[in-house]
Amino acid sequence: VRGGEESAPSRWPAGKRYAFAVSHDVDTGAGLKRVPELADFEERLGLSATWFLLARRYAVDDGLLDRLRQAGHAIALHGDDHDNRIAYARRARMAARLASCSRFVARHAVQGFRSPSLLETPLLREVLAGSFGYTSQIPDTETQALSAPRCGCVTCFPFVKQGLLELPITLPLE
Repeated sequence: VRGGEESAPSRWPAGKRYAFAVSHDVDTGAGLKRVPELADFEERLGLSATWFLLARRYAVDDGLLDRLRQAGHAIALHGDDHDNRIAYARRARMAARLASCSRFVARHAVQGFRSPSLLETPLLREVLAGSFGYTSQIPDTETQALSAPRCGCVTCFPFVKQGLLELPITLPLE
């Protein structure tokens, strides 16, 4: 600090001091029905979110997702189903499950992926790298994970892991 001003450069664009991102995992059809209400609430606050949806577990309303995207929200893939098996499938099965989502991915300009229950393996990341621009499935800190042993990545800043951009989740899970 010199003369009362910080001398270290900002890590955020345009001199911003922090970033805030909102995301939602929509695991069920009942959850999908609540999306318009929650999106409207966030929009009134000036927020937009990334909605991680399952491409095949429930009927997706393309009109709703178009409206979300027009309002500034992003649509991302949360897998084809929420059975927690995709991360542990063999390469061919993993690729087939992701390929079954190709219409959804193309139709909604999907760039991101979050594995169900945040489960990941090196093979899953390798397969995802060819089709997605980023993942967001590693918490910055997590000591109470029920689904897998983890300690988090210890950063809130994006980083590259196995050639794929990772956007850490920075709030404790419910």
